[in-house]
Amino acid sequence: MKMKIGIYILLITLFVSNTFQLFSQCLPFLSGKVPVYSSSELNPDKVKDYGPYGAVNLFDNDTTTCWATPVQDDNLFYLFFPISNGHSSFQLLNGYAKSLSLYHANSRLKEITCELFMGVLKQGHVSEMHEEYCLYSLRQEFQIHITDTMKWHQIAMPVNWEAALSNAGDVLKSNDITPLSGAFLRFYLKISANNIYKGVTYEDLCISEIQLQEKTDSYQFGNPNNEKIVIIRNTDTTGILKSSAYVYMLLDEDPHNGYCIVQELPSQALGVSVGGEGRYMVVNESAELLDLSAIIGEEVNIYGFIHEKGNIMLDAYTMDEFEKISFNLTIWSVLNPSN
Repeated sequence: MKMKIGIYILLITLFVSNTFQLFSQCLPFLSGKVPVYSSSELNPDKVKDYGPYGAVNLFDNDTTTCWATPVQDDNLFYLFFPISNGHSSFQLLNGYAKSLSLYHANSRLKEITCELFMGVLKQGHVSEMHEEYCLYSLRQEFQIHITDTMKWHQIAMPVNWEAALSNAGDVLKSNDITPLSGAFLRFYLKISANNIYKGVTYEDLCISEIQLQEKTDSYQFGNPNNEKIVIIRNTDTTGILKSSAYVYMLLDEDPHNGYCIVQELPSQALGVSVGGEGRYMVVNESAELLDLSAIIGEEVNIYGFIHEKGNIMLDAYTMDEFEKISFNLTIWSVLNPSN
């Protein structure tokens, strides 16, 4: 069956309060698996959300499976799944899309509320099976009406990410969470079912698939209009960033997340053999420098990026004692947004 894309106009409602509300309690997400959490599921297995109708089915790229949950009077249904900073849309395949008869036999979403949360995983909140994230509302909420058709629905997310990241920074500061605290963070979207289309045979509510679209913004390290740093690309594999006083040897880069690691050297080194000591620093897409040695209080070598639990970590060690530094660049970027 050929499924078409539908685009919907959203009614935006901003959630306003004086404090950042913690969602009921910290929620356990299965370690090393799809980090999804639902309020309930049909015929649950020993492992929550991983039964035959568990929420994990929403992200298996298989339209013949679904998340199903029993419908009862006054029962509120919700679902948490991770999204990346900057996401502006997702796709949803409503109902049990294995066949048209099963689609109409089971209940489907009609009206939903989406709300943006930040999840914080603190030290000591990890077991052999689960990672416990404390979820904080970032005051971004909107409502969506979904037509009753078995097709992919393109859902636009009118999230003000600048405001959301500012709120996220306030949450981290109020909880004394720093890049060196050993914590990790994720952004989560919560979907709540406000109203449904009732099934003709069963009352179970079903959703078949959710797909996220990655950001497609073009990216280039350095800013030609920023006099602090302009970019120079050599013909070989070594990149050099240049300012009036220094050159920065490019050691590693993560274009998808907008960072590169450089070694700072005197500008006279440009065009000659480069070597010797120099500060190791991180440059973001706004050409702003992060001096990890100044933050740590001693000289540090940075060898590369490490991706862990959806966060960007620096592979860094102190020069004197060669002690590993666990520095979370994702948390630092939220606490220090670009101007």
